[in-house]
Amino acid sequence: ISKLIVGAKKPCYMEKPLARDAREAREIARLFKDADVPLYCAYYRRCMPKFDVVKQNIDKIGEITSVTVTLHQPRHLGDKQHWHFDRPISGGGLFLDVGCHMLDLVHYLVGPLEECHGATSITLPNQGRVEGRLLLPVEDTVKGTWKHRLDNRTILGSASFSFCSAIPRDEILIDGTLGRIAFSTFDNKPAVLSSPERLLILEAEEGTPDHVHQPMVQDVVDSIRILKRSNEKVQDEETKSSGVVGSRRLCCGMDAVRTSEVMDAMLNGRQKWDDEYV
Repeated sequence: ISKLIVGAKKPCYMEKPLARDAREAREIARLFKDADVPLYCAYYRRCMPKFDVVKQNIDKIGEITSVTVTLHQPRHLGDKQHWHFDRPISGGGLFLDVGCHMLDLVHYLVGPLEECHGATSITLPNQGRVEGRLLLPVEDTVKGTWKHRLDNRTILGSASFSFCSAIPRDEILIDGTLGRIAFSTFDNKPAVLSSPERLLILEAEEGTPDHVHQPMVQDVVDSIRILKRSNEKVQDEETKSSGVVGSRRLCCGMDAVRTSEVMDAMLNGRQKWDDEYV
């Protein structure tokens, strides 16, 4: 599909994650970059008002000192025939499908994740079947660590993803020298800024959009219109590397590749795909 889109010279808004692993993601991004065709990836939560407010207030916690990501869900109680549990289709189950949103948000809000490591477990082997075929098991527990390089400082980050936990938890904590921002990723609860002196609820004036993709889709449309009007890219270094113009909230192909590389590292060397998926 990517080759057809590139051949038609059409800008593309592609679902996240960009591919099942980083190798496939790099190949897709390379196709668009070589053809000079804009590629946007649908890490749409970057553009939601809730996370705009987090971005606007993050400096109030002082110098960032650590990042902690937690996502626990009781998905083991759901439908075992869901495509999430079909490894050749999903690539890595719920971790790739929903965990990627949280890792991309950390990248967007704090900076690139480097020196990533991880460990995984198939804690509850999947017994689901599709059309009589026993589904290949996918990881239901993933733990990861990484580093951020900020102003010549090294910041440590960690993540815990469990999709067989009875007690749900959805939280990103960004700690700093003056306070902490805590927020969820998959509900509409506002972020909370806390410090020794106060606790502030960070309500977004715009509220939650009726359609979660809408703010990013609007940014993509605006970006394409800029390109169409000018017929040339803005010649700053960031645009040269990303291939897109307009809102800094947009996720370009290379940003999406980096998130896939982080997930690959956390999956800790799992066997790569060798079919012709791209």
